Amino acid sequence: MKEYNLEPKYESCLDEIDKIKKKNKNLEWDDIKNLIYIYKDSWEYLGFPEDYEEKWNELVDYRKNIEERSEKSTGYLYDTSNIRQEIKVPTNSNSAWMVFKNMLMEKFPGVETIINSEKSAQRILESLKRESQNEEAGKGLVMGYVQSGKTTNIESVITMGADYGYNIFVMLSGTIENLRKQNLSRLQGDIEFSPNSNIQWKFFDNIKGEKLDGYLQNDKARIVTVCLKNSTRLKNLNKWLIDSTSLATKAKMNVVIIDDEADQASLNTKKIEKDETNTDGNKKEYTLDISLSNMKSLHIIHKKSPGVSFFCNEDGYKDMYNFDIAEDSIKIKNRLKTTLFKKTNYNGTLEIGNDIKLKRLSIQTVATECNIDSVYAETISIKNVNGSYTLNNVLGTNIRIDNVNGKISANNLLSKEDIFLSTVSGKMEIENIESKGIYLNTISGNYEITNISADEVKLSTISGNIKIETARVKDKNINSSKISGEIIINKYL
Repeated sequence: MKEYNLEPKYESCLDEIDKIKKKNKNLEWDDIKNLIYIYKDSWEYLGFPEDYEEKWNELVDYRKNIEERSEKSTGYLYDTSNIRQEIKVPTNSNSAWMVFKNMLMEKFPGVETIINSEKSAQRILESLKRESQNEEAGKGLVMGYVQSGKTTNIESVITMGADYGYNIFVMLSGTIENLRKQNLSRLQGDIEFSPNSNIQWKFFDNIKGEKLDGYLQNDKARIVTVCLKNSTRLKNLNKWLIDSTSLATKAKMNVVIIDDEADQASLNTKKIEKDETNTDGNKKEYTLDISLSNMKSLHIIHKKSPGVSFFCNEDGYKDMYNFDIAEDSIKIKNRLKTTLFKKTNYNGTLEIGNDIKLKRLSIQTVATECNIDSVYAETISIKNVNGSYTLNNVLGTNIRIDNVNGKISANNLLSKEDIFLSTVSGKMEIENIESKGIYLNTISGNYEITNISADEVKLSTISGNIKIETARVKDKNINSSKISGEIIINKYL
């Protein structure tokens, strides 16, 4: 079968399949194939390739086969050299590896996981250089099947490596702070298992301003940290390891860097497409388009003052964005999305005059805090990835909100025709929502709605929960479907 996991464009699909299966263990693989329809409106923002529909069944079958053999997998090492140093598995009861191994024996009833982790760690360490002061560092790639004990293998490398004199271990953990903290907490909880160990562990949560001088004076000291892959954290890491250490400390440093998320926050090779600006010749109907961005915060306010204007409270950041203001369109596009490991601290306010009728309001944001107050547009489209939205008095003819894993809070979400809401794993809290037709779907996210009023309502969930306090629906015309989630309507009016 085709190795889709080696093709980066399918990784987001495979990850999504894994999430569904993990959260719904009783769900059959054929049932997952039938869920393809739920992604028709949000596939692009989940990072799915254009051909995901025609490949979906093959990808599900691939993951099915992986699961059937994953328990027997160990992982493979692809190294870039012919390095092979002799590594014998430590047997001293107080060694870092044996302390960790004893923890594994208590944690896992079987021995296969422990044997696989031991062999994998030994093989990886055999491929590392003991000395690289005057030459390039040893590099390699470890890969294995999904759910095959990746973190355990990393911990095995760290503990066994500690016994062989490696004294600084750095794990790169992606771009999400909560996950970084979770990784560090797990490492500390698993590795720092016994006070009888020959090794004295030191776990750094925040390396900013810290210096290594003094920590490595003790030959038993071993240092562990988990670092995010963004520009600020990586610069701090560089200062911590190189710039702020003395020559005497550097001479004692034996560093192992483990990239736990090699497919995340890597070089951006995506083709930059030319902006498209909508024009229809009507000077009184504007299209406002805020393209995919990662602003710190964005505020859109509907005011009584005439005209259309954009206010930036930090002028220094204004040049980071393209502002295209035509007779009938306003387009704001973040330039920073093509910059490696960089995120702006931009904070802006967009003020729209009361005499302006918006034909279309389109907002696509990533990791952005967005507040929208008292805005009307014929068509409203909001697409959110890992950000938070607060909507107040938002009116439109048609409204669509696609939320991946962020949070949407709304009060008075009103539409003349239809409202379409979808979330993958995020949360939506709505005080009042009114329209002719209201259509809600979720995969594993949750809805909490105080009041819903419509002629027709359709609710769909896989494993998420939809809770509605009060429903005013013509003839109780509510269609609902679920797999393992809950749909609760407390009161009909």
